[in-house]
Amino acid sequence: MSLSDALKGSRELAGRIATTAQGVAFPASDRARLSAALMDQVHEHHESIRLLIEKDLVGSAFALVRITFENAVRGIWLFRCASDDELEQFKADRLEKHFGELVALVERFVGAPGTALSQAKTRFWGPMCSYAHGGYLQAVRRISATEIGPNYSEEEQIGVLSFANFCLLVVSVELCSLAGRDDLANSIAQFPI
Repeated sequence: MSLSDALKGSRELAGRIATTAQGVAFPASDRARLSAALMDQVHEHHESIRLLIEKDLVGSAFALVRITFENAVRGIWLFRCASDDELEQFKADRLEKHFGELVALVERFVGAPGTALSQAKTRFWGPMCSYAHGGYLQAVRRISATEIGPNYSEEEQIGVLSFANFCLLVVSVELCSLAGRDDLANSIAQFPI
C-alpha cells in the first residue's frame, strides 16, 4: 500500500464513521459526557494526524499518536470500568491508576485480556513516548546525510495512520454503545481498517 492509498483510506474510514453515527445522542450523566468527550477527541486527533502527514508535518503527527491511544483507552475505561469513586478522582484530575492498569481493566471488561490494546501498549508504548516527548526516535527521524528536517519513511507514516485508524474504529464502536446504539456499533465494527 502506498502512503497516498493509506491517506485516502484513512479519510474514507472517518467519513464512513461520521455518516453512520451522525445524530447519535448521549446520556446526560458526567460519566457519559466525560467518556464521550475523550473518545470524541480521538476523532479530532485522527483527522489531525492525517492532515499533518498530508502537509508533511510528520513529526507533529507522530507526537499525537500516544495521546490518541491514551484518550481511547481512558474514554472506554471511564465508560465501562471506572467506579463512582474513580470517576470523582478523574473529575478532580487526581486519578491514581497507571495507564497499563487501565488497558488491563478494559480488556478484562470485554473478556479478552492480553489482546489488541495490551499488545499495542507492549509493542508501541516506548516509541509513542519517544515521539511525544522529544526523545531519540523523534530526533533521529529529522536527520539525513545532508540536512536536519523531516525524514520519516513512508512505511512508518502508513503505520501511524493504521494505528490512528484502529483507535478511531475502537472509540467509534464504543461511542455508539454509550449512546445505546448497538446496531450502529456492530455496523462500524465491521468496517475495514
